[in-house]
Amino acid sequence: MKQKVKPMQFVEISMHEIFAFQDKLDAVKDNPEKVWQVVDDFFWEAEMQLELDPDFIQEIHELDLKADFIQIDDIEQLFKQLEDDNTPSHISLLKEYKKYLENKSD
Repeated sequence: MKQKVKPMQFVEISMHEIFAFQDKLDAVKDNPEKVWQVVDDFFWEAEMQLELDPDFIQEIHELDLKADFIQIDDIEQLFKQLEDDNTPSHISLLKEYKKYLENKSD
């Protein structure tokens, strides 16, 4: 999301968090997939600390969950449709996101 309020933002990370991150990495250093998951989780937590655009917050408040909700019954069909509707550069991102979603449900 492009920030309108502050184009560049910084995340404050305590030494405790850095040492905890190092410990998590040390625990999985022999498993590249788990290393990536630890790094991804770390960046996800950092991203969650970023300031959100007030317009985006307003849009969230205005959502009508019943009217705007779309039931997804077949995630495979959804991703197939997204792949059909997007350019090749977007397809690799969609596949990565699909893999991320599948791993999150484990």
